[in-house]
This record gives sequence, structure tokens and C-alpha cells, in this order.
Amino acid sequence: IADALARTELKVLYFNLRSCHSLSGEAIANLIGKLPASILNVRIRLHDQVDDHGVKEMAECLKVKPGLQACKFSFKNCIKISDEAVIGLVKACSSELKTLGLNILG
Repeated sequence: IADALARTELKVLYFNLRSCHSLSGEAIANLIGKLPASILNVRIRLHDQVDDHGVKEMAECLKVKPGLQACKFSFKNCIKISDEAVIGLVKACSSELKTLGLNILG
């Protein structure tokens, strides 16, 4: 999916991964990293098995998305994620970001 998305002019992506427990945080980060330069808005609902390492990888991938204007991550029952990882994700967002949503439940 990531390679196919990279070849698009996609502007908005909504991905619900709540039930995709076999998809690692690193794989989700890879998806984010391969999003096209045209991407403006990303919304991802993460499953509860995502851990600190996966969130840190996602943060690294966000750093190379300077055109991103809106980003929303939804964490539900993600007990393997620390405050530091979420703070790193926020800090990784571009200064051009106009909307940031963090939905943390559980």
C-alpha cells in the first residue's frame, strides 16, 4: 500500500488501523514516510499494540513532511506508549502544521 500511495497526488489520507494488530508501528511509519509530497491532511487510528518504538519511527517520518497542514492520531487503549513518545510525535510536526489532533483513550 505504501508504495502505491507514494505514486499518487493524494492530499488527504484517513486510515483506520484499529483491528490491524499484525501491522507494526514501524510498518505504519513506513506508510507515513512514503506519503507523497502533495499530502496535506493525515488521520490515523492506531491499534492498541503500537509501542514507543513505533511512535518514535512515525515521528521521524513526520519530520520529512513539511507541507502537512493537519494531522490527527487516535490512540485507543495504547498502553505500550509513553508520554515521551507522544511528546516526540508532537515535536516532530512541521511548523507549517495548522491542526493537530491527539485522541488518547483508555
